[in-house]
Amino acid sequence: MLEDIKKSFYNFTPKHSDFLFESIGEEELRSWKTKNLRFLSSEKFYPPEREIENTHDDDYEKENQIKIVFTNGVLTLCQLGEFKDQIEIVEEKEKFHLLEKERHYFQTQVTLADLMNQTYCQKAYEIHIKEGTCIPEPLVIINQNFGSKNKATAHITRYNFFVGKNSQVSIKEVLVENEKTIQNKKLINHHGNFYLEKDSSCSFQTINLIKNNRFSVTTNHFFLEKGASLSGLNLITGGKYNRQESKVFHKGEHSSAELDGLFLAKDEENLQIISNIYHKAKKTNSHQLCKGLAKGRSNISFVGNIKVYQDASLTDANLLNKNLLLSDTAQVSSEPNLRIDHDDVKCHHGATVSQIREEELTYLQTRGLRKQDAEKILSLAFACELLEKHRCKGIIRNTISQFFTDQK
Repeated sequence: MLEDIKKSFYNFTPKHSDFLFESIGEEELRSWKTKNLRFLSSEKFYPPEREIENTHDDDYEKENQIKIVFTNGVLTLCQLGEFKDQIEIVEEKEKFHLLEKERHYFQTQVTLADLMNQTYCQKAYEIHIKEGTCIPEPLVIINQNFGSKNKATAHITRYNFFVGKNSQVSIKEVLVENEKTIQNKKLINHHGNFYLEKDSSCSFQTINLIKNNRFSVTTNHFFLEKGASLSGLNLITGGKYNRQESKVFHKGEHSSAELDGLFLAKDEENLQIISNIYHKAKKTNSHQLCKGLAKGRSNISFVGNIKVYQDASLTDANLLNKNLLLSDTAQVSSEPNLRIDHDDVKCHHGATVSQIREEELTYLQTRGLRKQDAEKILSLAFACELLEKHRCKGIIRNTISQFFTDQK
């Protein structure tokens, strides 16, 4: 059985398969085959037929003048306005060495999503925010994908984002696709590394807008130096199979992270969310609130891990996952985990899965609302805590409104 797994994966990733088997244990490989990325061995995906130059979609954040667009993994638009001297974009020649250095520092293993991205990535980029820069308006990064009319295609994007010392930036990352090829199968694999240097600050929002016939594997890594702070929201919706993994590495003292998530699944969509937070330095903080809403015959799986290393005294970390089932056939699983190697810390975690309470529906119905409208209001109220907390507007609010408007 294991040899068959290795053979099928070798056929798909010939460049790095030996590296895979040295880095990943047999148990994880079996788990991947049966649960996580099993479609890779049964589907064939091809690179896009051509690169599309100077293409971008103005429907996303029209009012924003600071914009970077990647089309099929290639940089096609760089619109920086008055900040063109503070933001530098270069093509990365050695696209893997930085991540490998960080993995060695934190003693973390290579994942299958990392390996797949490294194997098929054609180009990688570095985006630098220079030291002492303050960008008051959001920097929008659009990853758009144009498929083929006749065959399944793979779209790979990879970049490293550096926030310089004492800098402040707000990033809005959008993953979208071309509506003209919406019926064709696509594998969308995005990987971003974000390095926050000493005393820097980053507000981060990512919106993953993947349609029903898509396989999406997205990974974001955040590395925090001394005094760095990160606050963010991941909005994930849609996709036949949509896997989102985030990792936060606390490298320096007094670093803090508040990375929340909102996951929306309907019809027969499958969302898999994995969150890992590593506290290696002392006096670091992490706070995470993730909420999921599932309706139809959809499935949401959440795994959250917090690891506190032996030298990370005075760590303050908490993780809470709340889920709301909007139909009798939807499914949610939640697995929050703590691994603590130091006594002088404050950590807690929790998870809930519930349905809308009948007394809440009755209360609204007695005030003249239809049952369907009452359910929509209560569901929206469940999500609004995160929307207000992160001051969401524009595309995020429109996406959520569309989710509650859909009947299934």
